[in-house]
Amino acid sequence: MSLLPFHVVSMGLAFLSMISAIVIARYFKTKKWWLKAHRVLNIGAVIFAVAGLVFALLMVSSTGGPHIRVPHAVIGAVTLVLLVVMPFLGSAIFKTKDKKAIQNLKKTHRHMGRITALMLTVTVAAGLTLAGIL
Repeated sequence: MSLLPFHVVSMGLAFLSMISAIVIARYFKTKKWWLKAHRVLNIGAVIFAVAGLVFALLMVSSTGGPHIRVPHAVIGAVTLVLLVVMPFLGSAIFKTKDKKAIQNLKKTHRHMGRITALMLTVTVAAGLTLAGIL
């Protein structure tokens, strides 16, 4: 049984979760629920991405091949690190008392979120290219 569909679905859900969280943060900040939804969706993105990584590792292990040998894997590893760091960066905003530091953290979180979304998009494109779809 191929684990590829599980990898694709997990990573697809991670991508959709993160993009949804970004849309909520960008367009729904006037709603009371925006922050909870943003947080839940981004944590979900991390969980789905880690699950997708596990499926990828199991797939590669079953073939006996080396793990990080294609651009998709390298880009994906960097993207996964960014995905894991982002919730910690976001929660640091609420733990800091210094107003200047809060503004800097918010700015950094926004920029890193954009970079992470871009990296996730590039990772998906590299995976689709590897699969021969693009």
